[in-house]
Amino acid sequence: MGVVGVILSFLAIELLLRVIEWTPAWKVLPVVERELGWPDPDLGYALRPSLEIINVRENRARPTTNSLGMRDRERARIKLAAGYRVILTGDSFTEALQVEDHETFAHLAELEVNAGRQTQQVELLNFGMSGAGPVQQLVRAQLSVQEFSADALVMVININQFLTEEMSNDSINPAYVEDANGALGLGYAFRQRRSQRLRDSIVGALFFVLMDHSRILRAAYLRYAQGAVPSVAGTQRADFRDVRSCTPLNQPLARQAELWRERSPTGAASRVTRFLNDVATLSKVTGVQSAIIFFGLGEPNAQCFDVAARRASLMSYIETILASQSIKMWDAENYISSELGGYETASELRGFGSYIGTGHLNRMGHQVYARLLSSVVNELMDAQ
Repeated sequence: MGVVGVILSFLAIELLLRVIEWTPAWKVLPVVERELGWPDPDLGYALRPSLEIINVRENRARPTTNSLGMRDRERARIKLAAGYRVILTGDSFTEALQVEDHETFAHLAELEVNAGRQTQQVELLNFGMSGAGPVQQLVRAQLSVQEFSADALVMVININQFLTEEMSNDSINPAYVEDANGALGLGYAFRQRRSQRLRDSIVGALFFVLMDHSRILRAAYLRYAQGAVPSVAGTQRADFRDVRSCTPLNQPLARQAELWRERSPTGAASRVTRFLNDVATLSKVTGVQSAIIFFGLGEPNAQCFDVAARRASLMSYIETILASQSIKMWDAENYISSELGGYETASELRGFGSYIGTGHLNRMGHQVYARLLSSVVNELMDAQ
């Protein structure tokens, strides 16, 4: 095949892939994924502004970002005179790439809170981002609370992330690292990564132009970066957790009890303390109300009396610690259990189709989390 033939084949495949995206065929036919994010000097990784992608993992959807880089509709930087503005941070649950924009729990909660409200309108600014643990969420809040004149900060945190490297390894994202005197502070070693240095260069600009406008080149890059081109809907099925057994909760419950009650491992406990202090400081300096919604610990079924009692005791203990810093706490799984009547039902809030019980929140999951978030916001407003 000559050069002309190669060029024509390239253009034909490009056109075919674009036609798939332009028509309802994107819901079933292979597409080349596109990332929402790019390197960021403050967060390590942030969402790009004014972007639409086709998500094919777990469920097909077309999520977008607004011109300010939020997983949200368009927002003004200046708050309404009589408005109440909430900064919402979270990880991939909050980012919600698996559902359409109008189906996210952030959007649904805003509608619910404002239903029938005649005066003070509530805005829930969704800064959810895949992989964002406590430290990234804190930095996001520090950058956004004053910029957007927020009245409240709600962080949706997987409690297990307090025991991961996200808290201590600053090679990818900001983290708490020790200085020469052993004091903890935010570290930004990731700024030395090549991707960070190239983002604002001519080379970096050219890279994003090529990734945005050529499906074939994007597929080639994904194959190079990931080893394969993800193009088929669905995800590898994980084993269903046996909700009839009491044992799956024992290990994570024990690890969290060691962290919060016994302050072990020492390094992780110190970082938790520093994180809570920083959230409390942000609240005092800006006057913002702060709340944390924890999820990830799991909720045992009704027959696990001993495990349920230990879990309830631990979460009450954690709530007391947060209250001492004037940080309100909500337990998402306890809310879900009370709302739905058991973990067997709660397992249905994750996954799509034959993958119910695994992965991210599905549409029903977002509806339940929306009710939880609207309860949090209403309580914060009542306390102001």
